Amino acid sequence: MLIDAPHPTIPPPLHQEQVEIFWLKDFRAWAPDQPIQEVYEEWKEYIVSHDDYYEPTDPPHTTLNVLFHPDDTWTDGWRTEMEGTCHMVRYEHLYIGPQGVATHVHLDDKTRQWYALTETSVPHLTLAVARNHEAKDLGPMMKTAMGVTDWTPTTNVRVHTSPSTKIYRISTDAQSLRALARAEKVDVPRIPTTMRPVIRPEERPPDVQQMQEKAQLVVQKVKFLGRVIQGNSREMSEDTKTSILAFPKPTVVREMLGFLGLTNYSRNYVPDFTERTTLLRAMVTEVGAKNLNTPLVWTTAGEKAFTDLKQALNQATALAAPRYDKPFHLDVHEKNGQVSAILYQVAPTGRHILHYHSAQLDTPERGMPQCARYMAAAAMALVKTESIRMHHPTVIHTTHGVKAAIEVSQFTVTNYLRQTRQDDLLMDPMISYSTEGVNTAEQLTKGNGGAPHNCSQHITEQLRARPDLRASPLEGEEVETWFTDGCCYKDPQGNNIASWAVVRQERNDDHRYDSRPEYATLRHGVLEDRPSAQKAELMAVIQALEMADKLRLNIYTDSNYVYEMAHLNATQAKVREWKTSTGLPVKHQALVQRLLCAIQLPQEVAILKCKGHSKETTSIARGNEAADEAAKLAGGYVQPTASMLTLMPKSSDTQEPSMHEMLADLKTMQSYASDYERNYWLDQGCTLDSIGVYRSKLGKPVLANKTAVMMVKTMHATTHQPTKTMAEMISKNWWFPEMNATIANLIAPCEVCQQMNIRPGFKVPLGRFPQPAQPFEELVIDFTDMGRDNRVGTTGHRYLLVIVDRFSHWGDGRAWIQAFEKATVEDSLCLGTVRAIITRATSASHALVPYALVSSKPPSAKNSSVRE
Repeated sequence: MLIDAPHPTIPPPLHQEQVEIFWLKDFRAWAPDQPIQEVYEEWKEYIVSHDDYYEPTDPPHTTLNVLFHPDDTWTDGWRTEMEGTCHMVRYEHLYIGPQGVATHVHLDDKTRQWYALTETSVPHLTLAVARNHEAKDLGPMMKTAMGVTDWTPTTNVRVHTSPSTKIYRISTDAQSLRALARAEKVDVPRIPTTMRPVIRPEERPPDVQQMQEKAQLVVQKVKFLGRVIQGNSREMSEDTKTSILAFPKPTVVREMLGFLGLTNYSRNYVPDFTERTTLLRAMVTEVGAKNLNTPLVWTTAGEKAFTDLKQALNQATALAAPRYDKPFHLDVHEKNGQVSAILYQVAPTGRHILHYHSAQLDTPERGMPQCARYMAAAAMALVKTESIRMHHPTVIHTTHGVKAAIEVSQFTVTNYLRQTRQDDLLMDPMISYSTEGVNTAEQLTKGNGGAPHNCSQHITEQLRARPDLRASPLEGEEVETWFTDGCCYKDPQGNNIASWAVVRQERNDDHRYDSRPEYATLRHGVLEDRPSAQKAELMAVIQALEMADKLRLNIYTDSNYVYEMAHLNATQAKVREWKTSTGLPVKHQALVQRLLCAIQLPQEVAILKCKGHSKETTSIARGNEAADEAAKLAGGYVQPTASMLTLMPKSSDTQEPSMHEMLADLKTMQSYASDYERNYWLDQGCTLDSIGVYRSKLGKPVLANKTAVMMVKTMHATTHQPTKTMAEMISKNWWFPEMNATIANLIAPCEVCQQMNIRPGFKVPLGRFPQPAQPFEELVIDFTDMGRDNRVGTTGHRYLLVIVDRFSHWGDGRAWIQAFEKATVEDSLCLGTVRAIITRATSASHALVPYALVSSKPPSAKNSSVRE
C-alpha cells in the first residue's frame, strides 16, 4: 500500500483553522484471492436490500489521523518515515450497518504505529454510506462491530448478524470458504469394469435380445416422462401436447377430472394456469367432485376456457436451466386471490424463463388487504421455487414496500404461526427487493401493480370499515358518549333469553360531563330469533350506530367479539365472501352486514373496548354498569329462585328447610372463603346481591374452595362419574372458579376409577417427560451394575441403587452385593427412604405424597414388593 500525502482539503474560512487528514490509498493486500471491490460488487444486491446506500466520491482509503490543530512534529515525522513508502495490509469481513458498509483493515506493525484514531474508530475502508449519514460515522460503527460478541449465524454460511447492534457481517476469508465448499470425495469405478458384460453370452437366455436404443450412454437429447431435455432447456414433448389437444370435451365429472389431471402435470409451462382452470373446476364443484358419473353443465365461458387452456399448453415454450453463478429474479402478481409468479434469470440475450407458478391463496389469506395478500403470494412463490433457486440470491421486482410493512405492527392481520413463517421467508438475507424494471407477471395476467406506495398505510386503510373509524376516544364538546351491552340467560324452562340496551352519558347545564354523571336509556329490546350473548352485544352496537346518524360519538362495549368485528373481522369476512377458513358461513352474517352499513352513518365515530363488570368508580365503568342493568331489565332478568340453592337431593321424608335457613347456610359456606377468593370471584364477573350472597353472571350461587372440594368428593364417592359428567351436574345449580380443572385434579387419584373407568392414555413425547409441579410428586428409582472389577469393600458390593426426586433433584443411594434377591428388594428400591418421606409429609398440613414411582422395572421391582 502506498502512503499518500495529507488529503487535500477545501480552504476553510478565515476564522477556522486548517484540518489535515492523513490516509492510505491504492490498496495492496497480502495474497489477495479477490479484491475487496469485487467482493462488494458481488454482494451489492444483498447490501442495498438493507438500506439506501451511496458510494463515496473519494477514492478507496483508510484514514490514519485527523489534525484539527497544526502539529509540526507529527507532520514532519510522517513525511520523513511514511510518505512515499509502500506497506502491505490485509482486509477481513464486510460489515453492513445503519451507517453504511465498510471492511476491517489489518495494518502492519510499522503502519499501525501511525494510527491515531483508536479512541473512536478502528482501521477500516469505507465502501458505501447510508443516507442521512456521513463517512465519519462509519468509524464508531466499525469500533462497535469489533467488540460484538453475539454474532448469530443466518441461513447463509457467509453471513452473520448481531441482534444487539443490527450489524451484518459477511465473511471474506477465502480459506474458510474453501473449507465450507470443499468438494465431496466420490468413488469413481474403473470404466473397463463397468463396461464388462454382466451376463456372459453363453449364459444369456435365448429369448433375451439387446436393444441399441437402450444401450446409449451419452445423448444430446433425452425424452423422459413427457419432457424433452436438450442443451440448457426442457420442454413438453410432442406426445404430451398431442394428448392434450386430442382430449375430447368432457361430459361427466370423471372425464373432467382426467383432463385437469393431465394438464396439471404441465402447469409450470403456463403463467396463469390456476386462473385458466377456475371455471372448469367450478363446473366440477357445482355437481360434486364425488359424483363421477354426473353430467356437467357447460357454458359459453367454460367452453372458451377449455379451448384456451389447450391452445396455451400447445404453444408453451421451453424452460431454461438455472445457472447458479447468476442471481435469480422473481416477478409476482396477485389478483383476487390468484397468484402468478415467473422465475427467470437475466442473460445478454434477454430473460431466460425458468419456471411459471400459479396457485390460489388460502381462505384466511384471501380475506387480507391487497398489500398483505401480495406478501402472502410472494412467500408462496418463494416456497414453490426453492427447489430451483437452492437458496441463492433472488431479486423480487415489486412496487410494495415489503420489509417496511413487515416491521410495522399493524401488518399482523393473521394468526401468529402463519405470520411468523411468512416473515421468515420474506426477510431472508438472500432475498432482496427492487422497484426497477417491468413485472412480467402483471403483464401476462393483465394486472396493474401500480406505483410504489406505503403498504402499512394501505393495509390500515383497507382493514377499517370506514377510513376514519377510530379506536381512541373522540374529543370535543359536541361528542356524545354512549354505552352498549347485552344480556343472555336461561328461563325456568331452559330457553335462552337475550336482550340488549343502549345508554347515554348525560351532560350538565353547561353541556359538560360531571365527575359522577347520570345515564339515560336510549333504546332497548329482546332478540326473538335464536338469541345468544354475541347477537345481543352485536345488536346493541348496531342500534347505537343507527341512532347516531350525523353525530360525533364514542361507543363503548365490553364485548371483545364486537370490538374485533367492527375494527377487523367484518371487512375480512366481506372480502372472503362471508366464508370462514373452513368454508362455512360466517356466524351472524346478516347482523355483520348490517353493522358495516351502520358504521357509515355517524359523522365521526370511535368504537372502544371497556372492561366488563369492573369494580372501578370511573365514568366508563359506571356507564358500562348502567348499560348492563338496562339490558337485564329489558330481558326481564330476575334473581334465581330458592330451587337453585339445593346442594344435594333429599329423600321424600326429609323436611324441606326454610328459605331463611338455606340462605344462612349459603352465607356460612361462603364465609370460609378468603379475601383473595372473593376478589377473584369479582374479577370473574360475580356480584354480591342484596341479601349478601355471591352469585355468578348467570345468578348461580358461588361455592368457596373448601365447600367445592367437599361437594366433589362426596358426589364422586357415590357415583364415580368422569369429569365432564360431574361438571354438568354441579353447574346446573352452582358455580366456582376453574370447575373442570378442580374436578379433574380431585378425582385423578381415585383407585376405583383407575381400575374400572375408561381413561385416555397419557402420551409422552419422545425423549421428554412432563415436569412435576411440586417436590416428591414423582420419584425415579433405578440401579446400575458397577462391574466385577469395581466392587467396593471386603464384602464385594457391586450394585448401586438410587432414588431421585425429579423436581428438586434430591437423591439417595445404597450399594448392595446382589440385585435380585427378595431380601434386598426393599433396600434396593430405597423403600425405607420412601416410607420415611411419606410419613413425614402426611404429618404436615400440606401433604406431599408421591403420585408415582418411576422405574425401569427390573425383575425384582414387582408391584407387590413396592406396596410393602
